[in-house]
Amino acid sequence: MVSHPDSQNSCAPGVPEQGLYGQTGAIQIDLHRMELCFESTRIVDASAVQRLADSIGECGQMVPCITAGTPEGGALVLIDGYRRVSALRRVGADTALVQCWHCPVGQALAQLLAHSRSRAFDPIEEIGRAHV
Repeated sequence: MVSHPDSQNSCAPGVPEQGLYGQTGAIQIDLHRMELCFESTRIVDASAVQRLADSIGECGQMVPCITAGTPEGGALVLIDGYRRVSALRRVGADTALVQCWHCPVGQALAQLLAHSRSRAFDPIEEIGRAHV
């Protein structure tokens, strides 16, 4: 479930609009609050990041990043959206639109891989995620 940036949803426990897998509507989160645990397993494509930064500069962030954890508990592990975070930093953003999944990191990764409709992971990225 993805909500629009002007949504009033939060990642607070007990939010009635909580969806399948424990995710809630997207909210703005400070970039520094996200732990980029899998950054070293991602392949950097500078031209793709630049194209995304140009798009974000023109239109804003349209697709939320996905984190596992709870904002109240502190740790928000970035599961999906590493290029978006890089592009947001490139345009000088302090926050990202984020969908918070209230589940363990391993479960979030499994759900993402099972339901991913975005770009395919390169084999080296698959190996890095398998060790969670």
